[in-house]
Amino acid sequence: MRAIATLAFALAATPAFAAGSLYDSHFAERGGAWPCYARTYDKAHLSAHPDQKVRQFFATANAAEGRDGDGAFYLAFGFVLRDSDERFSSEARCTPRGDGAACQTEGDGGSFTLAPRPDGVLLEVDDFLAVEGPETFSPDLAESDDRAFRLYPSEAGACAHDWGDPGGSSVGPSLNRPG
Repeated sequence: MRAIATLAFALAATPAFAAGSLYDSHFAERGGAWPCYARTYDKAHLSAHPDQKVRQFFATANAAEGRDGDGAFYLAFGFVLRDSDERFSSEARCTPRGDGAACQTEGDGGSFTLAPRPDGVLLEVDDFLAVEGPETFSPDLAESDDRAFRLYPSEAGACAHDWGDPGGSSVGPSLNRPG
C-alpha cells in the first residue's frame, strides 16, 4: 500500500501529470516562449512503417487566439507528407477532457485528442483528419498508419512559420504567431 501511495505521489509531482490542465502543464507560455512539440520521422522509421504518410508533425499553442473562459485553448498544428514538400496546417479548439484534451479543427477538418506523456504529448486522430494546404487538401490521416503521433518538446523553429519550406526551416509552421 505504501508503494502505491509513493507511486501516486511521484506521478502527481511529475509536470506531465501535475494537477491542472494539459494547457497549463504543456502549452502555456514559459519564460517568454511558447512550448513546441514536434517530430520528424527518419528514413528507418518510415521504412518500417510503409503505410505512414506523414514525415513531420508539429503542435503548439496558438498564442494569438489564447484561451476561452471555459478552459478551452487554441492549438496550431501541421504536417508534411513523406512524398511531398507541401505543408498542411490548421488550428483547432481544444477542450479539456480528463488529463488531456479533445480538439476540433477549424473548417470541419476533423478531430483528435491530446494526452500528456512524461516525454511530451500523444496526439491521436479520431475518425477523420484532413486539412488544407497551399495547393490541395491532405489525405485523411485516419485512413492510414497516421493515427497516433508521439510529439516531443522541440526548439521553437520546429513550430516556425516556414516549417517544412524547402527554402526555410527544415524542421516545422504555426498560425498567427510572430516569426
